[in-house]
Amino acid sequence: MNLNSKILGITQVVITSLMINAQTTESKLPGDLTLVSSKATIEKLISYDKGNFKYKVEDYFARPKASQFKISPDGQYLSYKEKDKDSKNHVYVKDLKSGKITKALVEKDDLIRSYGWLDKKRLFYTQDKGGNENIHLYAAIEAAHEKRESVSR
Repeated sequence: MNLNSKILGITQVVITSLMINAQTTESKLPGDLTLVSSKATIEKLISYDKGNFKYKVEDYFARPKASQFKISPDGQYLSYKEKDKDSKNHVYVKDLKSGKITKALVEKDDLIRSYGWLDKKRLFYTQDKGGNENIHLYAAIEAAHEKRESVSR
């Protein structure tokens, strides 16, 4: 037997043993696979499937009234941008415990380009003042109030 034949034979034995081992080993998915929902909860979810739902093409392409949802770092608040009747996107904050919604940032002449959470109570936002492509960064003193504070210009 030459060296190539020996290597081929050893390789075949190793591959065969790996295949046999893989077939006899039970694979277990990670996590707990038991169903945590009650039967009543599942039946309630199934009931949502019943109904006469009619959608139009326009429904799929319509722009949403609310967008850019973000959860505060502590999970207590949900913020989002929502359009008013004049198509201005104001930022609202909803207290997830009480359900109270507060207008935190008001969009006036200049668009609020982006926003986010600085910490559990403070928001930041950016605006292009006067359309000169000179972006300004601002921070709300407290997200649940309409106070604003300039951070940098």
